[in-house]
Amino acid sequence: MKKETSKKKVDWRAIRISNRRVNSLQKYWDAFPGLKEEIFKKPKSENDYALRRKSLNRSLLNNIDVSMLILRTVHKIEELKESWYTRFVVNAKDVDLENEPERIMNEVKAIYENVPLADTSNVGLLLNDIWKVMKKDIVILQEKGIQGVKQFKSFRMDYAHELGIDTPTTYQIDKFVDLLSILDTRTKDIPEKQEIDELLEKHIKTVKEKEKNELKEFEEKMDGYMEKVTEEKLEKYIREEWLDLLRMTVIAPLYNVFDELYEKYEKWTGIELEYDSF
Repeated sequence: MKKETSKKKVDWRAIRISNRRVNSLQKYWDAFPGLKEEIFKKPKSENDYALRRKSLNRSLLNNIDVSMLILRTVHKIEELKESWYTRFVVNAKDVDLENEPERIMNEVKAIYENVPLADTSNVGLLLNDIWKVMKKDIVILQEKGIQGVKQFKSFRMDYAHELGIDTPTTYQIDKFVDLLSILDTRTKDIPEKQEIDELLEKHIKTVKEKEKNELKEFEEKMDGYMEKVTEEKLEKYIREEWLDLLRMTVIAPLYNVFDELYEKYEKWTGIELEYDSF
């Protein structure tokens, strides 16, 4: 859902919204009977709609179809997340790394099969990006079990933040920007392309070497802390952080169902909205 905030004081009782605007959201009124009446009302002897209440979230959750849809979908996603723990951690050795993304995508489609206005078209792209990281971690789990979490780059970074330890710097190498940093075109003629390429290659090598040394120092420092990490902490990280990235990808279509409604509501009423979690 979204939290309702407002930088300027809005007298929501005085807001009026035209029939044309309300009718432009007909797909919502068709998908969720009674929702229009939860959000809007028509004052006597007026043609335009007024708000039944200020809170759009309350209006949504007052509608039985919407509230049950959210509850059922979130419950299914939580069940799916629990099954991932069994699949990726407990039975890591049985994971088919190449075909797993397709399996997850099929699970996502099954969840949203009966969710009106849900669009899962972008889930595949997000899933592929996340899987590139998860795949490496699952290989570690296959070899070392839950203790392998200590080798996860993401766990080490998170644990370092928890301990107040500085993490390695990632140097962004932008060809144009970095060329300006190694060439002074105000006092020199612009070099030939070959010379530029050589200078750039040398610069990138220097940056990469710096990254490598910082990472090595960081890893050596974190190795000393890993012995103190309990299995309970590793399991908690898997459930609450590692698997939650995948969960947020899967729950995204549920947020998006109401995107247009939130966008129009904010635009028409002046009540600013921000995301809250389901």
